[in-house]
Amino acid sequence: SSQEDLVNVIRVLERDAESARDGARQRLNEELQLQMALWASAEFPVHGSALDALTGPVHQLQISTAAPELSQTQAIVLAAAEDGDAAQLLGALAEAKRFSTVSVSLEDAARGLRASEEAMLTWRCLKLALLSKDRHEIQVWLEQATEWGLNVPPGINEVLQHLKELEERDLESFQRQREISQRLQFAEEAGDPELLAQVRREAVECGLIAGDQEPTAPPSPGGNEGHTSATPAPPAPEPSAGDQGPDPGTDEPPPPPAPEDSRTTKELLEQCRRRCLDTTRCQTREDLINLLQSPEPPVAEAAARSAPSAPAPARSLPSP
Repeated sequence: SSQEDLVNVIRVLERDAESARDGARQRLNEELQLQMALWASAEFPVHGSALDALTGPVHQLQISTAAPELSQTQAIVLAAAEDGDAAQLLGALAEAKRFSTVSVSLEDAARGLRASEEAMLTWRCLKLALLSKDRHEIQVWLEQATEWGLNVPPGINEVLQHLKELEERDLESFQRQREISQRLQFAEEAGDPELLAQVRREAVECGLIAGDQEPTAPPSPGGNEGHTSATPAPPAPEPSAGDQGPDPGTDEPPPPPAPEDSRTTKELLEQCRRRCLDTTRCQTREDLINLLQSPEPPVAEAAARSAPSAPAPARSLPSP
């Protein structure tokens, strides 16, 4: 696929950047040897073994009594070079320029090392983001590559767009499954075999349940097994002697709280259907209660079409 081809191209770019980093390190070591010799010759002439000690490999450049003593800034430059931290080395060279001469070629070598390290890190992280199909990580390292002036291979924008479409598709599928799950629970509570079969077909189509899964048995008319029904409201307590009525001369008592509806989901659904109400948008028991209590509830489309029209008023005949 195009994404696999893109990953292979970035692997090649990563290897090229790693080779460039190794070459930049070699050049930095050579430039640092010359810089140390320049600093030593600026203090006093150095001959023989002392000069050889100063121009040896970087890992052999140590401060000792045999070699000329380095200043603090020069020692920081040497320590940063030994650590291989290009960013720290550039900062140490900028500080050393305030007190001594720093070779331009040494600064160029340090900048080249940092650029090659950043390029290698950027390509490596971009490759890992592509392999994990993380769209946000890909976007981050794509911006990093653009900031460092790297030539991004073509096709990465198409990969980002494809991953975005996959995310949107997964989100829509999740929302669809969540909606069907709520409707399935509602159908099981209502105990309607027709509605339950319809919702189960939709659940199988979207992969929410397996096609060979046994449906939930609808409840029997005389029992509550197989579905969840509302608990009947407890009987109201007997009023005490002090609650018989308001005292004379006081304000009107507040209205009593509305009693809790003790009807089951099945009973509410049957009552809505007897009144030919549209229950297609109802997914919970509370939706059915609100529909029944609505001042202008929506009427089912089939019931509205089958409702007889009002007869026309009869015309009276003129008297002779």
